[in-house]
Amino acid sequence: MNAKKFVSLWKEEIDSSLNLYKDPNQESLVQALYQKLDLTPEQEKTFWEVAEVMLNDTAYTFLLALDGCAQIGGDQQTYKIFGEDGDLISDCGDIEAAAGDLFE
Repeated sequence: MNAKKFVSLWKEEIDSSLNLYKDPNQESLVQALYQKLDLTPEQEKTFWEVAEVMLNDTAYTFLLALDGCAQIGGDQQTYKIFGEDGDLISDCGDIEAAAGDLFE
């Protein structure tokens, strides 16, 4: 696995989670709280747009932090991420570049 694949898996997870949250047939805390809002169709559209931006921004910041380009809880350092095969997934800056392509 390389940095581009690693980041694309994160993006897929964000998109999958958002789709599950939106599904009224899913029994989840998100869906239960969402139903309590009793939004108009226009408000629903805006709500899900906000949710998508929040999830994407959080994932993007997290990925940048793993690459040493942002802070996690006020601490900034570069982390090394290895695949199950023991191979290094990225050199410093690779995750940032891949995340910029998918999340911006």
